Amino acid sequence: MTHRIRFLGVLLILLGAVLALPAPSAAAVCNKNAGSIHQMRYVSHLLNAEMTYSIYLPSCYAQSTRHYPVIYLLHGSGSDDTHWLQLGLADTLDMGIRTHKYPPMVVVLPNGGDSAETNLFDETSWANVFLTELLPHVEQTYRVSTQASRRAIGGISRGGFWAYHIALSNPKLFSAVGGHSAVFSPTIAPPQHNPIWLVVTAKEIDTVRFWLDRSVNDISGPTMNTVAQSMQQRGLTLEYNVYRTGSHNNDYWASHLEDYLQFYSAKWH
Repeated sequence: MTHRIRFLGVLLILLGAVLALPAPSAAAVCNKNAGSIHQMRYVSHLLNAEMTYSIYLPSCYAQSTRHYPVIYLLHGSGSDDTHWLQLGLADTLDMGIRTHKYPPMVVVLPNGGDSAETNLFDETSWANVFLTELLPHVEQTYRVSTQASRRAIGGISRGGFWAYHIALSNPKLFSAVGGHSAVFSPTIAPPQHNPIWLVVTAKEIDTVRFWLDRSVNDISGPTMNTVAQSMQQRGLTLEYNVYRTGSHNNDYWASHLEDYLQFYSAKWH
């Protein structure tokens, strides 16, 4: 009986020692096969509103000290910062990074809200909120590159319009810009803010890589053709893809997600 009591006493002491060990910190846990998605907020003083964005951080971001290349991907009309996630962005990134098809990167998915639906180009425009509030917030909060050569922007449908407007108006900020079924129109913005004219008049855009794509029957086809022709005549670096199948919808964009990411990250390996 005495031996049993002693044994139990020793066991309790050992168990207590194990329980007293410090728990592994969150930073020590690293899933090498998957990145993480976080929905975050920032305050827009221009809009006097709280804004949201989602962000993809590559696997083991917390354990690294490196600064990652970054893509800003804008959503289509009527959607929000989950639009690209609905297309399978996170899984596509995880697989591509794991197989070395893409380098590890950070991807920011802003929610433009009502501002992105409004054709304003003053201080309170979505472009100005993006440039003067969101982008600095991201760069102060996360380890993302601040070099244009490692920063890209793109968008779906109306988001494609904003991506081209922002990049053509600020060519020193981005090395690559993509428009996926981008909605361009002569009446959507005045000439000095309209991508249809900016691809002709904007300066210092020769070093930027451009991408446009749509399905053959896309409603945005004629104006996208106009923009592409102007860019080709100017000798800009443009990859313009007109796919035989698909429509102006999520199924189409999801089916080409790998192509988009490969374009944006092509110079980052």
